[in-house]
Amino acid sequence: MTLPPLPLALRFVVVVAAVVVFCIIPVVLTGCYPSSSSSSSSSFLRPLFLSISPISLSTATIKATAATITTTDSSPSTSTTAAAHFGVNTNSDKNSQDLRVEDEDEDDDSIPQVLLITGATGRLGSKLYFELQEKMKKQQQQQYQNQQHHNPIVEVRALVRNITKAREVLQCTHCDASEGIYLGDVTDPTREGGLMTATQDGKVTTVLIAAAAGIATSPTMIKAIEFDGVVNSVRAVAMNAKSSFLPNVVLCSSMGTTQLPDTNGSGSGGHGGGDAFQAILHWKLNAEAFLSSSGIPSSIVKPCGLDDRLDHQNYTLFSGHFDQPSSNHGVTRTNVARVMTEAAGMIMRNRNNNNVPHHRFDLCSKPGPPITDYEKLIQDSRWEWEK
Repeated sequence: MTLPPLPLALRFVVVVAAVVVFCIIPVVLTGCYPSSSSSSSSSFLRPLFLSISPISLSTATIKATAATITTTDSSPSTSTTAAAHFGVNTNSDKNSQDLRVEDEDEDDDSIPQVLLITGATGRLGSKLYFELQEKMKKQQQQQYQNQQHHNPIVEVRALVRNITKAREVLQCTHCDASEGIYLGDVTDPTREGGLMTATQDGKVTTVLIAAAAGIATSPTMIKAIEFDGVVNSVRAVAMNAKSSFLPNVVLCSSMGTTQLPDTNGSGSGGHGGGDAFQAILHWKLNAEAFLSSSGIPSSIVKPCGLDDRLDHQNYTLFSGHFDQPSSNHGVTRTNVARVMTEAAGMIMRNRNNNNVPHHRFDLCSKPGPPITDYEKLIQDSRWEWEK
């Protein structure tokens, strides 16, 4: 027997009911699903609605993934991190969450900088310490004014050999890890509280090596400081890195490494210090070779004679290669510290552009107006095929 056709009004009711059941209800329930307070009934019904509502499948799948991550750890920090990664609004109104999947590279490129200085109480290291501290403070002030930095400096650490000297030179109060001060020696990486302790949390992004031997240093210690100390510093930060991000290195080396040993008996090429000077240059050059083959992004600054008697306000810096100094053959430690500070920032910026750099250049000065664009100074030292 053939049933009579349904009245028009009844047909309309059936269509509306179908839309509500198969479209509207699934969207409402899946939109609420990321909330940890969702009822068991909605969790039970959700797979059914997803199976019959392909329109909401992709959105609900992403929401379920975000919900899984945010609920695997009850700590607020874990939940917040996961929510931020997926762009989930974590305000109290769970029903009005705004879900969007951000480009993963956007957050991965931003890495807060924790910088470690070796030889921090030395004449160069101390200037470098204060330069980096000042840069960190300026960035913090700019952040208060909503001027964001891509890789902000969040901590400056110092490896020192003497706490009393650190208190005098670096003006620390407690002079311990709470202030980023670590008692140790680059020649003894296993010393408790020293190099390994300063890097063991895996947060150090750049180590700036200012530790150096003097003319009066014994041949054994020259190698231990100039070569072994560099290897120890790199090994400490690289082996303690807790992610795929390998830390950077900024090394203060020296000009003069192209010179052959002097045969006139002085052994110093006219610089004084005899065999000790040649030994220092020899091990500095070996440290540079080690860095170039280490796979670690690095910047090697090779200053001419360090001379703080030169007024850095009345000298123009210039960079180059192949030991071509000015007739003055001198540069202040203040300027070297400023260039090393800029080099550390440039490495991070270059890495953000998928460029893993290794760069070395000579640095010297000559009478003339001071420069303020240290980035251009370093860029000018790049080879013509790099420009």
